[in-house]
Amino acid sequence: MSQNQFQRKVYLHFIKIFKSFYINLTKKRIKKMSFIFRLNSIEDRFEPIVEIGKGTYGLVQKCRDKETNQFVAVKKIIQRAKNDDFLKNTIREIVLLRELSHINIVKLICYVQTEVNKDDIGQYLVFEYCEYDLCALIYNQHLTEECSYSIIKQLIVVLQYCTIKNVIHRDLKPANIFITRDNLVKLGDFGLARKKKDPKSRYTDKVITLWYRPPELLLGADKYGTDVDIWSTGCILYEIMTGKTLFKAQENNEISQLQAIFNILGHPPKGWNGFKLKNSKLFEGVRNIPKENKLNEVLQKDISNELLRKLISQMLSLFPEKRISAAEALNSEFIRSLGTSYDPFNLPQLTFSEVHSNDRKERRSSVPPRSDSRSQLKHEHYRPERPLPNPPRL
Repeated sequence: MSQNQFQRKVYLHFIKIFKSFYINLTKKRIKKMSFIFRLNSIEDRFEPIVEIGKGTYGLVQKCRDKETNQFVAVKKIIQRAKNDDFLKNTIREIVLLRELSHINIVKLICYVQTEVNKDDIGQYLVFEYCEYDLCALIYNQHLTEECSYSIIKQLIVVLQYCTIKNVIHRDLKPANIFITRDNLVKLGDFGLARKKKDPKSRYTDKVITLWYRPPELLLGADKYGTDVDIWSTGCILYEIMTGKTLFKAQENNEISQLQAIFNILGHPPKGWNGFKLKNSKLFEGVRNIPKENKLNEVLQKDISNELLRKLISQMLSLFPEKRISAAEALNSEFIRSLGTSYDPFNLPQLTFSEVHSNDRKERRSSVPPRSDSRSQLKHEHYRPERPLPNPPRL
């Protein structure tokens, strides 16, 4: 099978899944999709070095590109041909990553398919390689204050970029934030991300890993925006500075997570919209909620920088509409106080050994339970703003 024939076969499979969007694309455009590669085996082009991540989708390996001699991260997804759920998420991730272009977003290099057998299709996304992820750095105690401040600033910068592009990431957590030796933050894993154009759009509430999920999603909200990412970011900022999870559920369920949140934020006021959401009965399972908000007390105990404490508290409001926006956070007193001295290229290069979440011995106690959100996405309708753009060749 020739390269063009293979690209056409893949594209027809895309059309089957997203018929309403892809049906009008021409044969000429199919031939231009040089971004898609066919290999008999992934090892024909990419030499595996070490496994650096694993999840419900498959695994991620550090590989050497035999043609460029550069290291890359190869995300492997193997699915049954009759099950399109994972392929849908893969296509969504491809569409978004081809539209987004930012120094703080991990670069998608190419998409590779291999035919395992008549029932199985090997799927691979090839990304630029990052030596570290934030989760591993936090729990291996490699973060200095200057490095932490630099990461926080870059994270807010890329969050503002996503806001401008109307993209809700929906899975912000330390394990999805990558760091290079040059101190550059690279936001990754856009498999759950959505582009929001209509304020009335409804989405599944089964997104965002439990420890970083805001209370309105736990209670079933289906209308939301980037305010859910702001909540996750507030949790991450606390974790960066303290090495601890702020809202750590004792059990892997929504009630336990709500308990962890309200133990710190106190009982919500009567006018809180969470009481009107479809899963509001879950609130009845939360016990012994303190009347007063203890967040400032917790932050004062664990974080010395007053301006940073203020920023985190503004991100963690129970009211989504009252949370600070990414633009406001970027203009906050804390970020302005950093100046340019904490820009990544003004910091010394990171020299310690490469480390990823998959390497950590304390993984069970530090990594939250996996979200079941990917299985819920089949109920959402995604209509990209435009077709897949033509990517550069490798």
